This record gives sequence, C-alpha cells and structure tokens, in this order.
Amino acid sequence: MYRAELYPASIQGPSGICAFESGVYYSVPPVFGASGYNWTIPSGATFISGQGTNAIIVDFGATAGVVGVTALGLCGNSGTRTLIVTISCRIAESNDLIKITAFPNPVFSQLNVEIKTVLADDFNIRFTDITGRIVLTSKIETLPGMNKVMLDVSTFAPGVYLLNIKNDKGIGDKIRIVVE
Repeated sequence: MYRAELYPASIQGPSGICAFESGVYYSVPPVFGASGYNWTIPSGATFISGQGTNAIIVDFGATAGVVGVTALGLCGNSGTRTLIVTISCRIAESNDLIKITAFPNPVFSQLNVEIKTVLADDFNIRFTDITGRIVLTSKIETLPGMNKVMLDVSTFAPGVYLLNIKNDKGIGDKIRIVVE
C-alpha cells in the first residue's frame, strides 16, 4: 500500500534527449515526510549520482524509456511518478564510438575500409550514389579496436558515393568516396 501524501510532484528534467547524452539532470521538489527516494531509469542508462535523493544525474544509452521516482517513508512508500523520455536526436556526427577511414580514395576497384570502434556489434555497410540509390549493402561483425574489410567497387560507375556504416541503434559514421 502506498501513501498518497508522499506522492512526488512532477519530475523536472528533459523528456527529449539525444542518444548517449550524458550528465542529464532530473529532480522532484522535496516531499515532506520522505526518508529517501528510489529512482528508476531506462535500460542502458547509468546513474552518475543522486540515487536515494530527490535529484539524479544520468548518462543515457541508445534507448528511450521511463524515468520514475518513488518517495520512501517510514510508514510506507508513495506511488511512482514517471516521465517518458524519448530519443529526439541521434548522437552527433562526430563521436568516439566509431570512426571509419577508406583508402585509396579515389578508388578504381578495391576499397580498403578500416572501422575503429569501441563496440562489439553488427554494423550495416551501405554505399549510395549521389541520387541516394543504394548500390551495395553488406554486414560486418566488429570487435573493439580496428576492424578491416575490403569492398569491390569495380562495377560502380565513376562518380561520388557515400559509404555509411551503422548499427541497428543508429551509431555509425560515414565518408564520401570517389570512384574513378
């Protein structure tokens, strides 16, 4: 059974965040009679500080979810106040999770692609031409560190292409390739 008089006010903090955003602050006004607070955060997020208090700092992962707080009392706890948090933007184009390089560029036939990442994950490789038409797709399973793959572009028409490598969570990198 919960105690209605302990029920926290609305959670203050952003409801739209970027994937992998860090240092996000959430709080509720202090609840009279509360001896502590129990916060819940989405899967993949990490508490940086504040669990047990009326304010927390969170580092998010790639998934959205619900931030919740319950006020704890000596004679019972409150219900849980929640805030739905959505991913409203992807991570910045420049990130520390993955970086790709390719050579030679311009290329005639065989393109060497190096994928430096901290992630062990499956990444989708996609080449698109200047009009956005997909001309090649492939997959690579990466391990943390440097990963290498060779792509045959000998059948591509000369021109400018976009090499885009990303995982199912939207983490990735892209680079412009010139085929001669």
